[in-house]
Amino acid sequence: MLQKLLFSLGLIVIALGLTHCNRIKTPVPAYTETIYPLETGQSRIYLVIDTTFTTQDTIVDKFYMKEVIGEKETDLLGREVFRLETFRSDFDRGTDYLFVADRVGTVYKDGEFAERMEENQRFQILKFPVYPGIKWNGNLYNGLGEQDYKYQSIDTVIEVNGVTYDPAVFVLESLPSDTSSFIKYRLAYQLYAPELGKVMKYDLTKVRDLANNRFNPDKSYTRIEMLVE
Repeated sequence: MLQKLLFSLGLIVIALGLTHCNRIKTPVPAYTETIYPLETGQSRIYLVIDTTFTTQDTIVDKFYMKEVIGEKETDLLGREVFRLETFRSDFDRGTDYLFVADRVGTVYKDGEFAERMEENQRFQILKFPVYPGIKWNGNLYNGLGEQDYKYQSIDTVIEVNGVTYDPAVFVLESLPSDTSSFIKYRLAYQLYAPELGKVMKYDLTKVRDLANNRFNPDKSYTRIEMLVE
């Protein structure tokens, strides 16, 4: 069942890349300015499917994650950023959540970029203004190597957990063709909806860098986040 889900989500990239909405729209639709809302007290809950590997097994961790935008604080660059507090609740509890503190980061937005700081890694997750095809280096500051992010579509329709988001902005982080080799395969993207922010995240990474091109479970993973409420 999980493999079917991963395959279906992966196909979203192909579908979004090949279909276009027949709409009359301005060069920069006004709704794109609201795809990363930041206000103290905002919260969102996601269903997370986190898959890791061992040499003998596949380990699936399913849980609910709550993100809360906290108060403003000043970062090391002297900027006013928002504190991002993350909590998790066991999947078996369903929507009878019992959230416990998980980690703390920061989020930031100015007229050019939206950023997210997680575990001391600084990602430029969005670029403004939002145009189809625009690319930028999302890993510019975090030392993980250059990675082109791209607006694959700024006017698409996506259904997540039975809810249709129309329009949605599709941010492609990596395509298999961009990193295709015998060593690493990665497919990653995120989707954002006006006034709501991130509604979905998908990141599949498989690495074969052991002797005789063998699969490396320590460097391979899949993470899916889907907005619940």
